[in-house]
Amino acid sequence: MAQEAIESTRKIYISRSTFPGAGAVGGHWLGDNTATWDDLARSIQGTLLFNILAVPYVGADTCGFNNPTNAELCTRWMQAAAVT
Repeated sequence: MAQEAIESTRKIYISRSTFPGAGAVGGHWLGDNTATWDDLARSIQGTLLFNILAVPYVGADTCGFNNPTNAELCTRWMQAAAVT
């Protein structure tokens, strides 16, 4: 499908790299993270930072990506993702 045809139907772009003004046309994905409490804390910081930088649609891999998670970590991560 040609890019011109996609642009008429796609509502938002998600990217790992952004530039000034990117929040007007898309969102930011914080990238791959491990299922650790430290990465949960960093994802909250990253989400709030990009909100300050006028990128309103931003998020991380909830519950982690690389390591196995547990129920407590995943529950807390989903709670944090719902409010940040």
